[in-house]
Amino acid sequence: MLLLWAARQLSTADFGRYNYALAIGFILVQLADFGLQLLLSREVARLGSAARPQVLATFHLKLWLSLPVLLLLALAAIGQGVNGLVLFLLGLTLLLQTFVELVAYIFRGQQRLAVEAQLLIWVRLGTAVFGTIILWQNGQLLELALVSLAVMVSGLAFALWHLRRAGWISHIGQLWPNALPRTAVSHHLLQQAWPLGLSIFFPSLTPAWRLCC
Repeated sequence: MLLLWAARQLSTADFGRYNYALAIGFILVQLADFGLQLLLSREVARLGSAARPQVLATFHLKLWLSLPVLLLLALAAIGQGVNGLVLFLLGLTLLLQTFVELVAYIFRGQQRLAVEAQLLIWVRLGTAVFGTIILWQNGQLLELALVSLAVMVSGLAFALWHLRRAGWISHIGQLWPNALPRTAVSHHLLQQAWPLGLSIFFPSLTPAWRLCC
């Protein structure tokens, strides 16, 4: 719905820039997931509440993997003025979305599909509704990128609240890594994740690359 309204309200040039930014962001954020969502959902389904070390290790790995993604987004945005800022903001929005989806996959592993649905509806419906409002008020591409980021930040906060409420973490600080991922759990996750990640990344690369290039 948002794409249709954006095509109607934005200029042809701005709509092209919007799709370009989404395509670049989509390509890059795949590097921060690398199959960890599916792998963690399987581990939660297999181990139940005993998968807490895997949950923490996965968040730590994703945060480390997010650093090169942020660097690449910044490099892609440099020298492009407002368009570069839009590219960075939308890329950051998509990156944060992978963390919301990661939490949703944890609850999928627990068969708590109602919580998963709440998280996904929050970000998707929120982005569509508030983005449409911004465009309806003749907002520009930068305003659309900012409201999309704001909705995703609120969605991530909602996801982390659910994660704490379900007992997976006792405080948010546990999700922040204080060292390189050298634990046995991290190594085990990486060994299983990289083949899955490659099988997901390369098939998704071609259509996104054609769109942006």
